[in-house]
Amino acid sequence: GRCTAIEWLGDSAIVCLGFESGDFACFDVNGNGIMEQRCDNTPIVSIKVSTDSLPVGHSMMGQQPQQQQQEQKQTAEPSLWIMYESAIMAAVPISNLLLGEFDELIRFQLLNTESCCDFLFLPRVYAPSPNRFLEGLSAKASNGDEKLLYSEPQASHSLLVAGKDASLGLYNVGGAQHFEHFGKFAEYVKSRTVNYVSRAIFSIFGSARPKPGEVAEREVQHALDLTEAPALSASSVLDFDDAKRKVVRLSLDPTGRFVAAADALGRVTLYDTRINAVVRVLKGLRDARLAWAQREVSSDTGSSVQLALGTYAPRLGLVIFHAVPSGASLCSLPVGLHSQVVTISDKEGCQPARCCAWVQLEGQTALELRLLDPWQPGLEKPGPVVGRDL
Repeated sequence: GRCTAIEWLGDSAIVCLGFESGDFACFDVNGNGIMEQRCDNTPIVSIKVSTDSLPVGHSMMGQQPQQQQQEQKQTAEPSLWIMYESAIMAAVPISNLLLGEFDELIRFQLLNTESCCDFLFLPRVYAPSPNRFLEGLSAKASNGDEKLLYSEPQASHSLLVAGKDASLGLYNVGGAQHFEHFGKFAEYVKSRTVNYVSRAIFSIFGSARPKPGEVAEREVQHALDLTEAPALSASSVLDFDDAKRKVVRLSLDPTGRFVAAADALGRVTLYDTRINAVVRVLKGLRDARLAWAQREVSSDTGSSVQLALGTYAPRLGLVIFHAVPSGASLCSLPVGLHSQVVTISDKEGCQPARCCAWVQLEGQTALELRLLDPWQPGLEKPGPVVGRDL
């Protein structure tokens, strides 16, 4: 079927492709297939890699031993998360995935989002050192000593999901469930009851690995039908309902604070992950593609980082920049039709993120990577890769 999602597996030379049929497959740089599987029969809409381990105690084969849970807490193992249009989310450790083992696979059923389109991981709620977004939050102990809050080394596994009804939904899939109202609680209880029954049946009759001696290729390939595996119910903590709009694309800024969400009717909303609220709405940007730019500004009082959102309007051939979070218009740069914008940043965060555009050269079958500076709009220039043949 048609390829609908793509993601590189960390720093490895392995790519994972998702297809309209619901299949996902991994390939090396030479195009050799490594594995192929399916967790649902609807199209895959998004694939992401998480550097955190999966939520403890939620594997497909039931509760894990206490010792194994403690080991998972101490060693973070990257995992692959796959979202289906039907609001099914599948997550599996990458090391197990490449071996074709799915004992630790988790399937979530997102209860409050329909026609899912995209998702992303929000920054950690807890961190080994004080989170820069939560600086100043402290409490007085009984003996008068001050202690910092949010200092436990635990991942939140918080997902921001884009789709329809709700157009944006916040899910905490790794911790205790919280409910906005009784209706969500009743729906959650009903779904959990059904899933517990299917989990019990699956644990008896299903096995992700062939039994010793079962070496026939057909038996190995069909030892487990993941489309029938039980799914854990997840209720959204917070919804942003808009019956007329469907959010189709999400982009997290390099600092991890703001999320830009583009919907199907030409609106881009800015979501602040620190306060869980929409802080700005930009209109007239139909089918927008999103990227970010940063710059460091020095002054007598110190240095600060300015942030800008670059929105590519494919019907106009323009990249329109707005300051974040104020929403003030900075500039509009022409890049032509059939272009694409990307954010380029280093993993260590030592250099400011840059907004770049892949531009098709006029009259040629080649692309040029241009650096776009919203604060100096007349100085856009070719990037490190120029004139790559199509």
